[in-house]
Amino acid sequence: MLAGRGLPKDETGAANLFEKSCNAGSTLGCRAVGLMYWDGRSGVANDEARAKAALERGCASGDTVSCV
Repeated sequence: MLAGRGLPKDETGAANLFEKSCNAGSTLGCRAVGLMYWDGRSGVANDEARAKAALERGCASGDTVSCV
């Protein structure tokens, strides 16, 4: 969805799916949605509080790239 391969490009939909996967415990989902909110790109507005929360969740789950 994010890159538009096989489906129409839908960055907002991709952000929603990354957020769902983060809420389900996916460290990579937390990293992806955290970076999307941090940068304010790919269909989502900049939201540093949401970015920080998602990245902290990923970090706490063992994804060192998410640690800020």
